[in-house]
Amino acid sequence: MKCPYHDCQKDYNPEWGNETQTISPTSKCTEGDGLWIETSECKFCERQFHEVYRAKAEKKDSYQGRASYSTIRKELLFTFPSTKTKFEAKKIPKKIKNAFNEAERCKSVGSLTGVGACLRKTIYAICDDKSASGRDYKEKIANLPVKGKYQSLLKQVKWLGDNTTKPGDKKYTMADANLAIEILPLLVEELYAKDEKIEDVEKVLAKVKSRK
Repeated sequence: MKCPYHDCQKDYNPEWGNETQTISPTSKCTEGDGLWIETSECKFCERQFHEVYRAKAEKKDSYQGRASYSTIRKELLFTFPSTKTKFEAKKIPKKIKNAFNEAERCKSVGSLTGVGACLRKTIYAICDDKSASGRDYKEKIANLPVKGKYQSLLKQVKWLGDNTTKPGDKKYTMADANLAIEILPLLVEELYAKDEKIEDVEKVLAKVKSRK
């Protein structure tokens, strides 16, 4: 996992400095909804970030006439701060970065549909920027100038977006979407960084040629 602060974003072990705090539904521990807060600290920048979940206090067996309760973590409500990936390649279009960062904001509030839709929008923006040919975006992805395994991953991310926006039962979890969020920036960097390197080499060769 990466630190969510955009000026750090170093890989960290999620078990480092992990703390859990539960907030009961009321001051007296009774059955009902509460909050479950998990706090982690990046060992590089030493800043904290938090995941807030809905929690459920459930009654356990009574002991000597007194009821006991246990708190169970339920669905993610939001994370703070939300991650904002800082891309290294300089010429990645703003519309691509904006669509991807919106997917990250959707993730921060637990919106699986929003994550899937924004990741798909990111891929569409890449295809449009690269003027990929094809009758539909599946064909356009196949015609992008990237390795075959990358094309396969892009198609899978598009498929994720297609299916999260369809009616019916969900076929994935947020963990599936998190994997897509983790891998897509690598593909974007590969695509645009390669173009920048080619342009740099072309400029150097042009200078060498002009000296002759």
